[in-house]
Amino acid sequence: MEALADVGLLLRLRGGDGRKSRGPWGGGGGEPGGAESRQPMFNITTAVMWLMIANLAVHLARMLLPEQADDALVYDLALVAARLTGAMPWGAVDPLPVVTYQFLHAGLDHLGINMLALLAFGTPVERRLGAVRFLLFYLACGLAGALAHVVAFAGSPAPLIGASGAIAGCFGGAIRIIAGTGPEGRLAGLRQIGILAVVWLGSQAVFGVFGGGIGSAEIVAWWAHVGGFLAGLALIGLFKPRA
Repeated sequence: MEALADVGLLLRLRGGDGRKSRGPWGGGGGEPGGAESRQPMFNITTAVMWLMIANLAVHLARMLLPEQADDALVYDLALVAARLTGAMPWGAVDPLPVVTYQFLHAGLDHLGINMLALLAFGTPVERRLGAVRFLLFYLACGLAGALAHVVAFAGSPAPLIGASGAIAGCFGGAIRIIAGTGPEGRLAGLRQIGILAVVWLGSQAVFGVFGGGIGSAEIVAWWAHVGGFLAGLALIGLFKPRA
């Protein structure tokens, strides 16, 4: 996921100096000058913090393993589409990798990029949803990314790893929150969401066709990004607390 470019798109969506649409990033849409509206965008929230700690702890633990043991662990816990579709014999189907693949990363650079993106996009979403709802939303987006990948690459034996599908869902949820609270009205907000979604999906398609993939040995993981993003756009409303 290209985190810096996505941050730029979000900032342009907010427009101006950001004061009119500060609520979603500050946690409650409070009045300007209130305690909630003064919260900085990167004031880390509880679930985001624990997700970052979990991802870092898993990676550090893997670094202590011998290379052969780490390779075996990754292949057992990564998302291998061919194992789930039956295209590759592997015994009984184990659904656990649709969750565990989200906590494995190819290296410190891959981990760092994803954690920066999680901090940027997960924080405002958690402020709107609360910790428990956010965690469920995050895992649901990761699951949607896994399903999209399996459908697109049903026969692939390449292991897919990384949190970017779930984080793409956080990005989708974040733009729904921001566009939905702008001063221009609901129709303008939907138009902003549509434009941003088309631009982002187009960038992922270009990246998938021409770019190299992080998190997959042979194929680009952009379908997981797309699946997670679309899930975030579609599901965020279901996870919002009732007023």
